[in-house]
Amino acid sequence: MVITPGAYIARRREHAGFTVEDVALRIETTPQLALRERVDWLRRIENDVETVSLSTASAMQRVFPLSVDVALQLVDLHSGEALGIEAPRLCRVCACSDLDACVDEHGEGCAWAGADLCTACVPGVADEAVAGASSDPAVAHGKAA
Repeated sequence: MVITPGAYIARRREHAGFTVEDVALRIETTPQLALRERVDWLRRIENDVETVSLSTASAMQRVFPLSVDVALQLVDLHSGEALGIEAPRLCRVCACSDLDACVDEHGEGCAWAGADLCTACVPGVADEAVAGASSDPAVAHGKAA
């Protein structure tokens, strides 16, 4: 199953190093909302309680890298009315896509290391695998005391 629009937005925000509060400070709303209200509104979007709109996705895109097209495609896919729409290819870690690749400190975009993993996230996945590995089979399978 493809991730929800809110999960996509949350992963892209987190990958960019922003908190919900950081985004709320940088995004303007009409009508104007107090900071706490903006934070709550963004959390509702990320929790898929409220649907992200074109204007909201565009405003978020000005704060952190995400694809408005991917966000709206995910909205359509999860609405149940998107017959024939193909799910976007997303990294399982950071949710980047062909439309919003990760960019390193040299300005280079990531590529696909696997069907659902970008090259920018390979080191993190490898680190998690090493950290979770153990030479003791009981520990490796969660059976150690």
